[in-house]
Amino acid sequence: MTKPNRPRYYHITTLIITCLLVITGIVAYNKYLKPFYQNHSLEVVEFDLIQDTTLTFVKPADRGNVFAIELEIYGHSKENLGFVIGDGHLPRNTAIIKKGEIDFAYLNDWYADTIELEISTEKNSGAHLRIEYAFQCLK
Repeated sequence: MTKPNRPRYYHITTLIITCLLVITGIVAYNKYLKPFYQNHSLEVVEFDLIQDTTLTFVKPADRGNVFAIELEIYGHSKENLGFVIGDGHLPRNTAIIKKGEIDFAYLNDWYADTIELEISTEKNSGAHLRIEYAFQCLK
């Protein structure tokens, strides 16, 4: 049986390359990914829905150009709820959420500095909603 033909310091070379990759990953995370998510924290709005409501969210003034929007809606409703998501001029998307527990997420390209969220219900839904939103901006 013959020995595999490996370089003499194969294990040490593999260890050094692995350490360099791990260090590069840590530096990239701390320099690029971590600041991106820290600068795009979610804003929170919590309320009881008694009648049809329109909410308008505005990008913070200290942020750059918007490229995406993130909405997360949690809560509970006794009736189905209708959502229309738009930028103040045209509706972009609609959604119907069934009664009961609500756990809805919306992430999409977005270029306006505002977002309008129209929430409609057929009856007094007795809904309690928590909306978390964030404008994803370039700086």
